[in-house]
Amino acid sequence: MKRIILAITAIIALAACNKDIIVPEIVTDSENVVLDFSVVVPEAQTATKAFSDTPVISGLKVFVFDQNSLLLKAVDATIADNAETTDRVEFTVALPQHPSACSVHFIANCPATTNILSEADMTSLVTSGTQDAYWQLIAVDNLIASNATLKAQLEAKFTKIPLIRNFAKVSVVANNVTGFNLQGYTLINVPTSGTVVPYNTGTGAFESYHNNGTGLGYTALKANGYNGFMPVGVSYTTTIPETVTNMAPLYTYESRLREEDNTALIVHGTYNGTEGYYKVDFVSPSNTYNNGNYEILRNIHYVVTINSVLGAGYPTAAAAAAAAAGNNISASTDTQNLLNISDGTSRLFVDEIAKHIVTSQSFTVKFRYEPTINGTPDNTGATISRSKADKDADAVISGTPVVAESDVDGWRTITITPKSLPTAVGTVYTEDLTIKIGNLSRTVKLYLHRPYAMSVACTLASQNTVKAAVTVNTTIPAGLPPEIFPLVFDIEDTQLCLSPDASKTNVQGTVPVTTDPSIINTSKETFHYKRTLTWEQYNSNNPAIITTGANGKTFPTHFVTNKAVTGVTVYVKSELFGEAAHN
Repeated sequence: MKRIILAITAIIALAACNKDIIVPEIVTDSENVVLDFSVVVPEAQTATKAFSDTPVISGLKVFVFDQNSLLLKAVDATIADNAETTDRVEFTVALPQHPSACSVHFIANCPATTNILSEADMTSLVTSGTQDAYWQLIAVDNLIASNATLKAQLEAKFTKIPLIRNFAKVSVVANNVTGFNLQGYTLINVPTSGTVVPYNTGTGAFESYHNNGTGLGYTALKANGYNGFMPVGVSYTTTIPETVTNMAPLYTYESRLREEDNTALIVHGTYNGTEGYYKVDFVSPSNTYNNGNYEILRNIHYVVTINSVLGAGYPTAAAAAAAAAGNNISASTDTQNLLNISDGTSRLFVDEIAKHIVTSQSFTVKFRYEPTINGTPDNTGATISRSKADKDADAVISGTPVVAESDVDGWRTITITPKSLPTAVGTVYTEDLTIKIGNLSRTVKLYLHRPYAMSVACTLASQNTVKAAVTVNTTIPAGLPPEIFPLVFDIEDTQLCLSPDASKTNVQGTVPVTTDPSIINTSKETFHYKRTLTWEQYNSNNPAIITTGANGKTFPTHFVTNKAVTGVTVYVKSELFGEAAHN
């Protein structure tokens, strides 16, 4: 019998990462179809890791079922010798030839299996605790590549495989709420296990989570009749923590709505100086779904925004958990799809998915479209639309965005003039800018508001010796949105007498020096330091890194003097905050 070996490079997309695709090559051999494919992860590793935005692949199993949904073969893909590259992990797998239609399931971090005999048995695969898994199903007409037509079909099917997480992500932000300071949040009534495959019980089919390679969000999934798929006899957590200080994103398995004790958030914060706890349900802003409540679906990012707080919360997290949700607090939930913007052939990038504007100067948004992944960019034919009009008082854009006629390094630039800044501090105008080209589109969220408040205090004024310790304390508001991080602060003193304290690198990271126009006098060149504040540092519970007070969050930058001076003023400047000084 003539053997055929199919060498295919498949890129499995996790998060929003796009890397090189190797052009598939078909050669002939016997009995098996051999697939060489690579798994793309932001930081390629081959060790087990719990829930995370950065997927880590401990192994990848492939299941092949025939046209009658009976198992042909289940096999572990082999990690290649050079698996851990900077941009991907490579695998090889040998599958049986089959002349008829096949369903091929890819599962990363697959739980142990001994009873998979038919495709229906895939619904029994479960992970528990905090173990993640990633799945996708590819249907093919056959697993033989004996002519050009079949070769092209297989190449198209396996060029890019978008794996689906079996967990959801939850974030909480406070929307400049007067008198309220967010201190932490946690989930309660969380499923302790989750299914690996998203089976749609309404349609009797697996939910692929994508349409021609473009990821589906919550609305599209609900329109398909998908309400989540949970393990039989699943249990839920019942423990309520005594303290709630976490400020990082949370992860949970899918959770369908129940008659009571639905998955919910406990939010910890201070209201006008009084500490309290609040219970928050996952509520749709438009009350569209299930009497206004969201179900927790896998591979969806739920962003809960606290809009207003009317009073102090409950004295303990347990008291808040036992009460009805919404006591003295108003919040809404938005869902964000985690899939890449690709249809398997082409790809669309934007330079930012959210942009905050705090001046009246024009700003830019850039995009890049590849008709063939990793091919030559071609940005012609793009259409730009906005969600509001000039007449809308809370619009961000003034007039029509101007699209450049040519590219720079493959990127096309859109120049936008903003409307006047809101008069009141804390007022935020929002608008969506959508870029569409080919079959793909990408939306950039725009926020227009006055600069965030910032103040600076330091010990420099009292120092008049060499190598004296100097701390520049910068205070910024609590409750800042995660999309603006990392923040970069330029620090410059009038006597050029400061040098970063190398012994404090574990607290503040590296504080590099740069030569740029002075932030004190922009007409001359000078040097100053760049202090980066990450989202993790901003939410740290370590007082050496950042502290929270009545005026916001204060983080130190440590220096030593390189000469003895007096009468020095220190200036700190950042794009979204303007400028502050201390002398």
